[in-house]
Amino acid sequence: MEQETPAFISKLANEVIAQYLIAEFEALHQRTQAHEQFIVAKTNFFIALTTAVLGGLLLLFQQHMDRLVVSMIVVAALLFLVIVGWTVFKQSIDLETSIVIYYRRAGRIRQWFVDNAPDIESYIPFTVTDARPPLYVSYAPLRNLNIIVVSINAGLITILGSYILFCFLRANFSPLVLVSLIIGESIVLFILMFYLQFRVHRNHLLAKEQYEREKGKVHFPYPHQ
Repeated sequence: MEQETPAFISKLANEVIAQYLIAEFEALHQRTQAHEQFIVAKTNFFIALTTAVLGGLLLLFQQHMDRLVVSMIVVAALLFLVIVGWTVFKQSIDLETSIVIYYRRAGRIRQWFVDNAPDIESYIPFTVTDARPPLYVSYAPLRNLNIIVVSINAGLITILGSYILFCFLRANFSPLVLVSLIIGESIVLFILMFYLQFRVHRNHLLAKEQYEREKGKVHFPYPHQ
């Protein structure tokens, strides 16, 4: 015959669990802060690097050097910035995803406290579920510093494309026609690159959301059934 657990032992076990969950909650909070600071640091580094490289290229144009050598240096420098920018963009998305997951895990801890003390649910300021906040919303690519990286990346690719176009066409068109072509190409390329990054961001978050649900990572759906 199964013996009933004494009340004081059950209460003691809940107190130990509560202390453990509070420690886990604090760890999630600290890790979230660390990720947010990492995103800021990466974005600031990329801005500083881009500013320094572009400033160096402006000084380069003032030097009396062979045109081909200058063109090769400019293209190499811009390609370098594009690669760094894409890396920062992808890493920022990964960090942003992790932050949302940490918020959800914190919601799971809140759920335990509500399950064990239902009266406190009305006083909890955040959602009691591990399905919120959503990984993707329509404004997701615009809600943090990643929009700065996206804009810089689109601008760098636009500058690179425009410079290459200028190098190939400057001998064949008048200045007015050449400027018109470059302006048109720049507008189209900037919009295209911005949209491409937007789609990559969106598809990454939607795929992660699907993975979380298919693998049973969401234990307390919202709204509660």
